[in-house]
Amino acid sequence: MGVSGVSISNRLVTNLSNPALWHNTYFTLASGGLSFSMHDARDEFGSAVNNHVAIDHFQLQVPIYRERLGVSVALYPETASRFSAINQFSVPPATVGADTVNYTTFYRGEGGLNRFEAGFGYKLSENFAVGYAASVVFGTQRTATDITFSTPGYQPAAFETRISSLGYGHRLGFYGQYLGITSSSDGIAFGITASLPVDMGGKREINTVTGNTLTVVEGEDEGPQGNLLLPMELNTGLTVYFNRYAMLTGEVLMQNWSDYQNFAGQTEDFLKDRLKLGAGFEYAAFRRPESSLFTRLGYRAGVSYDAGHLELNDKQIQTLLFSAGLAIPSPVSGSSVAINFEYGFRGTTSHELVRERIFGIRLTFNLTEMMFLQRRLQ
Repeated sequence: MGVSGVSISNRLVTNLSNPALWHNTYFTLASGGLSFSMHDARDEFGSAVNNHVAIDHFQLQVPIYRERLGVSVALYPETASRFSAINQFSVPPATVGADTVNYTTFYRGEGGLNRFEAGFGYKLSENFAVGYAASVVFGTQRTATDITFSTPGYQPAAFETRISSLGYGHRLGFYGQYLGITSSSDGIAFGITASLPVDMGGKREINTVTGNTLTVVEGEDEGPQGNLLLPMELNTGLTVYFNRYAMLTGEVLMQNWSDYQNFAGQTEDFLKDRLKLGAGFEYAAFRRPESSLFTRLGYRAGVSYDAGHLELNDKQIQTLLFSAGLAIPSPVSGSSVAINFEYGFRGTTSHELVRERIFGIRLTFNLTEMMFLQRRLQ
């Protein structure tokens, strides 16, 4: 729906956005997802297309005290980095009669951070709940440069840098609701989360290859150690339930990327504080008593605007994204499959920058079962 769901409580599906929502766990829930994205990038000189398939997340929610105390364990990506660039250069001859040296550089990188998180949500009263989650944030970023020469007599060369990072995170959540405003099926809900800054220790390794010779410039245990500082994040949302079928939700997310520090402990001038706005709508037709093809599905749509955390050439890189999807519940249990489509734009071709068109498909599986129940009758 273009939002994370920080204020949406649904006991039939898992929710990663707000630990306080885990208080409403009634069934044993498990979810996982796959995503495919395509980025069509263009600038004033050319274009390129990048496709990527990834595992979105895995989460398990278990009720300890049904609809009062629930716990969650999850593994999901926090950041991802993929890039590549090819450039061709030439060096003029240093002496008269010498040849011009032509060479090509292939610069690429991949990696990112993952978060393994465990926490709980607890219901304080009929209308309020709180939650807490602790996590381990870890990952590796790899960058490499390959240099090949078209001029005979020069051997190819390669340089590779790996930075491995590890840190510990904390997330707090609050959820409040007021149901039955004008009828038994309407209401309003509010949610907010705070992800505290993560101080991550890092190790760097540098290798070079010239011809067939590998040289370790810095080993992981002997090279310099640094600290990455991930920024604090605040996410807040408001949801209005019109009835048991329809709801409207909106969110505001803020991240202070201006406080980010790289491996050397330095801030980056091109990083700016991020603001993201989103709104979404859901119509759960499968809850209607009628039986037809269209009333067996749930319909969702939304839009989000992301001011971005990058400012390049005095221009902030913004993203506008539209979302639409279907929820397909199981006819015999509370399990479901959700499919979501995304289309949007990022950046601009002005200021010597790049504009991207974004296409995305996400498939999520929700397993909902009654487990850990003591049977009274056999």
